[in-house]
Amino acid sequence: MKKLAVSCALAVGALCAFGQAHAGVVPVLSVSAVGAPVGDLAVLHDGVFPAEGTAWTDVSTVNWTGFGVSFTLDLGQAYELSALDVSVDNNDDYLFEYSLDGASWATLAKANASEGNVGWGMDTMSSDPTSPAYVAGLNLTQPVSARYIRASATAGDSLNSIGEIQVSGVPVVPEPSTLAMVLAGAAVVGACRKMRV
Repeated sequence: MKKLAVSCALAVGALCAFGQAHAGVVPVLSVSAVGAPVGDLAVLHDGVFPAEGTAWTDVSTVNWTGFGVSFTLDLGQAYELSALDVSVDNNDDYLFEYSLDGASWATLAKANASEGNVGWGMDTMSSDPTSPAYVAGLNLTQPVSARYIRASATAGDSLNSIGEIQVSGVPVVPEPSTLAMVLAGAAVVGACRKMRV
C-alpha cells in the first residue's frame, strides 16, 4: 500500500511539473493602427529585430511623423506578461500600454531615447536585465494581465519608427493541453484514492 501511495505521488508530481506553463514569446493575433503609418504592420510582430542603426524608414519598420499614430496588438486572449523587447527609433520616446478589454489602458513600460545605446537609427531595447539591450524604463515591476498592447510615440523629433514589439508571458486561462494535464492529474489522484479504500 505504501508503494502504491509513493507511485501515485510521483505520478501526480510529474504531471504537475510537465503541465506548468513557462513564459515564452506571446503570439499576436492581429495588429491595427490609428493614424497613417508607412509600412507593413506585420513587421511589428514578425519576430525580427532590425539591426542596430538600421534607417528609421527601412522596410523592416513601420514609421510615421508626428504624435497622432498608435498601434494596438491583439494577443487573442489574456496573458500574464513578464517581459517586453522592442526596436524603436533611437531619438524618440515611446509609450507601451496594456489592457484586458481594449477600452481601459494602463502604462506597461516606456522606452526613452535617453536610455538607448545607438547614436542613429533603430535601437533594440529589452526589459531583461541580463540582455545587452537592457533599458530600465522597460522594466515590468510585476507581471500584468493583458490581451492588448498599445504603442505610441510621446516625444522626440516627430520622425518615429517601430521595428518590433515582443512580449513574453503565459496564458491566464490554461491552454487545452495544460487543462488536459490537470484533468489527467486529478484522475490519477482519484484512482489512487479508490485503490486505497
